[in-house]
Amino acid sequence: MNTSISDRLSLLRKEMGNNGLNACIIPTSDPHQSEYTAECWKFREYISGFTGSAGTLVVGLDDAGLWVDSRYFLQAEAELKGSGINMFKSSLAETITPEAWIASKDARTVGLDGAMFSMKEVQYLTEYFNRNNSHIDATFNPYHSVWQDRPAFPKGEIYLFSEGYAGESIESKLERVRAELSQKGIDAMPLAALDEIAWLFNLRGSDIEYNPVGICFAFVDQKSACLFADPDKLSDSTRSRLKSAGIETAGYDELPAHLKKMKGIRLLIDKTRINQTICSSIPAGNNVFEATSPITRMKALKNEIEIAGFRNAMIKDGIALTRFWK
Repeated sequence: MNTSISDRLSLLRKEMGNNGLNACIIPTSDPHQSEYTAECWKFREYISGFTGSAGTLVVGLDDAGLWVDSRYFLQAEAELKGSGINMFKSSLAETITPEAWIASKDARTVGLDGAMFSMKEVQYLTEYFNRNNSHIDATFNPYHSVWQDRPAFPKGEIYLFSEGYAGESIESKLERVRAELSQKGIDAMPLAALDEIAWLFNLRGSDIEYNPVGICFAFVDQKSACLFADPDKLSDSTRSRLKSAGIETAGYDELPAHLKKMKGIRLLIDKTRINQTICSSIPAGNNVFEATSPITRMKALKNEIEIAGFRNAMIKDGIALTRFWK
């Protein structure tokens, strides 16, 4: 369905009115806080017409603004022309922030999709708007009514990454993660960052262009683990290998329901890499320990096989570049 930007904004504002919202914030993100996203999560691009890889859109009932950094000043100005959306240069010190702009409009209720924001971001915005006598509604999900030709969820295969390249087995990585959690008195940890899941379970995919990851969530405790992914994305051999490593599989959307069953558990939450919707599904009575995921450091420390892989890649790159120059 081909609609203009003004038509899309009108549909969005109608949905905002139906939900009692004065403004909404649309980031460039996905439920995994990815820098680059699959097509089905490019809602900011769909609503604004701005095709850059970074930017924050704020839509009020009467006006709208898009905040972009210096890479996109010229592009955003051209792509927003005639849309009714104002461009703001976020990298300049004198530019008003999106939240301050919303507050200046006296917006009392601000909507956002908690799945597209990290727990840390929602905490900050909630505190900010509370100080300005405003309220955050983190359950605003307008996609079905507004994005009528939304691209399908990625269907690419999530496949095994050979230990010959990874340099370490899934079992070894799980053992190391559990040992570190145990040292901190942690029982379990949910995972949403695609690069961390890919590293821990030795998996790869092609769901995001130029990024070797598959769309999924995960959960690890001291005795078991689970990969939450569309079952059609896993081959029988991949599923079998995961099971042999003690990893069960479940549907992509089932992590919140899994967390709701937790009782008296001490969970590690990396609030910069877990979205607010997932965090809000953790029942009261569980202890949440906020810290950086141990996988962040583990995957940054390369083993000998990984280092050899880098060197081999640089040789191939050098040969290709030399041939190009010649």
